[in-house]
Amino acid sequence: MSPPSLGPAFLAAAASASASSLETDALESALAAYVQAARAAWPELEIDVLDFVRYAAVRTPPGQLPPLAHAADLWLACACVLGDPASVCLADETIVAFLGRQLSDAQLQFAERHLGSCAQCRQDPKPGRSTKHRAGCQPEHAA
Repeated sequence: MSPPSLGPAFLAAAASASASSLETDALESALAAYVQAARAAWPELEIDVLDFVRYAAVRTPPGQLPPLAHAADLWLACACVLGDPASVCLADETIVAFLGRQLSDAQLQFAERHLGSCAQCRQDPKPGRSTKHRAGCQPEHAA
């Protein structure tokens, strides 16, 4: 079975079809690289690639391709929007880890109180990207 054609899905969802000025092969190649980069960052998250390409298209400025630097972030965001509970835990963990590097302890405690957090993920003494850790995770904000 051949992989789905990404270009038509991207162009159909894009705000402007000006990305269609790219050769079909070039567009397909660029989108395949984008999906590959996104999937590599979060291999534990299964998303339909056509859903992801459409999601990226509506968030890409008209006439442009999505920036490769944001592929992983969009993959995670798309999984959250599609309702994947593990992705919500991953997003929560990623945001809190980022905040932890940027904020003082008091500021971080304030942010955790107001943003909410996945208590089950917080109990893991060594948070990481373990699918075993997240498989049973039921975020309180998803209930």
